[in-house]
Amino acid sequence: MGVVDMGASTNTGATYGAVFDFTSFSGSRGVRPTAFIGFGDDAQNSLGVLNLFDIGRSASPVSTGASGNVLFCTNTPTTPAGSLRVLINGAIRYIQVFTTQ
Repeated sequence: MGVVDMGASTNTGATYGAVFDFTSFSGSRGVRPTAFIGFGDDAQNSLGVLNLFDIGRSASPVSTGASGNVLFCTNTPTTPAGSLRVLINGAIRYIQVFTTQ
């Protein structure tokens, strides 16, 4: 387990916690990357990971409310605006995204 703490940075951390970017350093890309980030769980028993993310860990809650200026907005989104493609257990799935809440 590790911690990436970029909060004190005046460069990347001032805007983002971390940035992932694919770059072709010499000419064109030889293959298409599968994803920016890959997650896996090689548990050898029934104690596999239950959640992909833990947003608002017990000691570090995130901002919530009906406003759009919080990390977790409690309003119901209303205007569909496309989807994000993800692979789940090797199968393509889509997560709906919205422009309004």
